[in-house]
Formats: sequence, structure tokens, C-alpha cells
Amino acid sequence: MSRVIFCLSALLLSQTVAAQKALITFTAPRHEKLAVYFVGKTEDDPSEYESLVGIASPGKTLTVDVEPLNSFVIRSGDMKFRSKVTVFDRPSDFDRPLALSFKNLAEDVPGEQIELKHSNSGYQWIPPSSEATHSTDFGHEFQIRSPTKIVQASVRLDRMPKDL
Repeated sequence: MSRVIFCLSALLLSQTVAAQKALITFTAPRHEKLAVYFVGKTEDDPSEYESLVGIASPGKTLTVDVEPLNSFVIRSGDMKFRSKVTVFDRPSDFDRPLALSFKNLAEDVPGEQIELKHSNSGYQWIPPSSEATHSTDFGHEFQIRSPTKIVQASVRLDRMPKDL
């Protein structure tokens, strides 16, 4: 019996460890650049800072290592679109071991909602200063769109290659 419990514990631990590190890919829209900033670990880091990760050219991607609670701010080349993306771990959900939170940082007057496309037929409007969190699996693409439904960025989580 203790051997079964040990094996189950090891399996759960391996699932948790597997979800600890991943790759996050940001894709710029075809019409303009996308700047990506690392802004720290959400719960552990009370400081406010931004560290430029890179700038993706129109239609190109930028991929970086990520772990739970890492947050990024993404901005369009014209600076009108900006959003915060945070990664969360969900070790108890084997089908969707991660979650992504998208926050609309635009507080312009008048403030504009952004649209989150989270599946083939699922859409959600996010008002200014509000956020939406969705459980996800690796390889699932989320699109963030302007109020006129123009894609501003795409975000996807992928498994960390085993040899890294």
C-alpha cells in the first residue's frame, strides 16, 4: 500500500514539476511591432519595474522561458494597445495544467475594451483595468484583439524541451 502511495505521489510531483517551466510565445500582428516586457513574479515581487525582453517585428514571434507567476506587459508599436499577461500553475488539473490571465491596462478616456479569443468559438470582452483568466494546456493560442476585432497579439504556452 505504501508503495502505491509513493508511486502516486511521484506521479503528482512529476506533473507539478512539468508545469513549473514552460515556453511562452508572443506573436506580433501583421501590421505592427509588439514590445514584450518582463514585469516580475506576481505574488513574490512587490516592486514595480519593466525589463525589455524584446521587440517582435510584424508577423514574427518572440519566445522566452516562463514559470508560474511570471508576468509580462505587451505593447503595440503605436503604444495604444497594452496588456498584462500572467502565467499560473494548476497542478490539480491534468488536462489544463496552466492558466493565463490577461489584463487590459488601457485607462484612456474613453477607455476601450479588448477582446480575448480563447478558443475557436469563445470570445470575451475585457474592460479597462479588468482581467480574464483561462485554464489552458500547452499549444493553445489566445488572441488579443482591438475593439474593432483587429489582432493585436497572440500568446501561446509550450512545453519546455526536455534537453534544456
